Amino acid sequence: MVPVRVTKRCEQCNSGFSVEAAKARKGLGRFCSVDCRAAAGNIQITCPQCKSAFRVHRSKKRTYCSQDCSKAAADTKVSLTCQAPRCGRSFRVSPAFSDQKFCSLACRGAAKTAKGKVDRACEYCKAPFLANKSEAERGKAQFCSTDCRYASAVTRVERSCSTCGDSFTVQGSRADEVAVGRFCSVACFHRHLRTDEARARAAVRFAEQLSRKRITGCEAVLHSLMDLAVGAEAWKCEHPVFHWVVDAAVPELRVAIQADGDYWHGLSAARSGKTAPPHVIRNIQRDRAQDDYLTKAGWTILRLWESELLGDPERCLRKIRRALGAIQ
Repeated sequence: MVPVRVTKRCEQCNSGFSVEAAKARKGLGRFCSVDCRAAAGNIQITCPQCKSAFRVHRSKKRTYCSQDCSKAAADTKVSLTCQAPRCGRSFRVSPAFSDQKFCSLACRGAAKTAKGKVDRACEYCKAPFLANKSEAERGKAQFCSTDCRYASAVTRVERSCSTCGDSFTVQGSRADEVAVGRFCSVACFHRHLRTDEARARAAVRFAEQLSRKRITGCEAVLHSLMDLAVGAEAWKCEHPVFHWVVDAAVPELRVAIQADGDYWHGLSAARSGKTAPPHVIRNIQRDRAQDDYLTKAGWTILRLWESELLGDPERCLRKIRRALGAIQ
């Protein structure tokens, strides 16, 4: 049986030719000859040496049109500088590869590895090394190797205790730590924490943390009442007073106002007649100590309950104005 043939146009030379219908349905028979099929796979490239155009099959990676041009380009190489970190060596390449950035595969791998890292100097041997950026920001990238870290731990430096003034030695790697490099013992560190200066700094840090927290409902009412009583510019929110932090304060009049939660400060337990939990008892004792301390320092303390602020804010406003008027 004679196969059925159809007429098609060559995709390369556009001449007509016949091909079997079965091959045409399969997508075959696109070219009239082997030469046309080979020519269709070629691409045109410009030789970087002689600037002449030549054709080459797309599967072959050729840069020059002939070996003569390739040899001539090798004799006229250009000088480049390696861009890998801590390399910077000069190397020569042919003009066709003038966009090359690294002198070797090792430098290219080093540059890829160096992404997300920063240069640091070892605190022990002073040699430069690459450290992870996240570790450098946390202050952990101190040594270039484990040997240097161990050697620094053995090395000790002399310090003077900030509490008792005695001399002591500390590991070189921990000399800059606050609790280790400034105090000769745990007892001196705890005595320092009980000083008014340390408590005041802790109160300031705690006030900064409280300023970023979400305020409660009774605190929001207190803030609104303070705006009505003295104006928004005359009072301070979460204000550190000595080593305490008060909810609201008028520093010029030395008046502190606290918004106490019914449960956390013992009112709910007192109303129900039950014994308050241990953590509530500690809060009550802390409140009494705070009131005594600030009263002796010349401050006026006003405490308002959560139920009072939410249930009768007008009465709370009168109390605030009364407390401020008594000072004025």
